[in-house]
Amino acid sequence: MKKFIFIFILTIAPLFAMGQSNLSLQSVETDLVLENPAPKTKAQSKTKSNLSLELKREVLKLNHKKSNELISIKAFRKSLQIKTKTIKTC
Repeated sequence: MKKFIFIFILTIAPLFAMGQSNLSLQSVETDLVLENPAPKTKAQSKTKSNLSLELKREVLKLNHKKSNELISIKAFRKSLQIKTKTIKTC
């Protein structure tokens, strides 16, 4: 019985595979248009780099501030846990 099922699957599987491969494909052509932007001047590139440096500095400062606040919050919570544990045991 197992041999019959195996042979049946081997004969039917290629038919399913061939049935799926007869799809009509339509080729879609797209045109890619590139527009040349105005050439950058040195002044524009400098202001962009200065702005990006300032933004990076602000982000780093905020991240440092947030991490310090989180550390203090964690320390505060730990101290509360220690206080509650000591109160419960008394």
